[in-house]
Amino acid sequence: MAVGCTPFRLSSSKEYWHSGKDVLLRQVEFTIRLGRGLEINQISNFIKEIITEDWLSMQYSRSSRGTIANVLFLLWSRHERFIQDVFCTKALRDRSRLEVRNFTSTCGAHNKKQIRIIGMLGLIGLTDLYEGVNALTQNKLDVSISMLTHNNIENYNTDKVTEFWVGVYELVRQNNQDLSIDSEIGTLLLDLWRSSERETIKHQLLIEMLIAWFERCQSSGWKLVRDTKPIQDQLLAFEIN
Repeated sequence: MAVGCTPFRLSSSKEYWHSGKDVLLRQVEFTIRLGRGLEINQISNFIKEIITEDWLSMQYSRSSRGTIANVLFLLWSRHERFIQDVFCTKALRDRSRLEVRNFTSTCGAHNKKQIRIIGMLGLIGLTDLYEGVNALTQNKLDVSISMLTHNNIENYNTDKVTEFWVGVYELVRQNNQDLSIDSEIGTLLLDLWRSSERETIKHQLLIEMLIAWFERCQSSGWKLVRDTKPIQDQLLAFEIN
């Protein structure tokens, strides 16, 4: 049996845990997602057995930046808050602080994934881990955009691109530098976002908020408009309106 297929049908989650598989962060998130619709206590019991502090510490130290960003995004968009909180441990904070620190001091291909992590920290409410960071330069932004999509249109309409632009939004919010993007890229993203539907209401709301932000950037000649509200507050205000 593949990891993540039918864990809730097993006699106990310990049996699943000791099934001889290397259970990874992404697989456990997916497994919990498969359990949607079950009683909360069933999911809670599974989580208590599998997601230990030691296991999460190992996962956050070993997982790639891209995996961490994507799992945080899936936790935010598809799971209840009590499940998100299980994953928001000291180990996540430690790894995130390391990535934020490296982002402020280096420029390279890894920046695009660090921006994604920052964006996802914003979505789940851990803004204190990057508050005050003023390290997004025009060069970092240009290199990250190029590395993110490799100038291939098929790479633009993906979760990682959404994660990236949420991170850019958060970094621009506290940046004191004027940043801009190429009009062709901005227009392409707007067209793609406007023409696609997302699987969850939260994800769709996030896309609509990004569209509204990009429209304001477009009106300013594709200079990235600096908002004062963190992404969570902006989404709440957007939902109310």
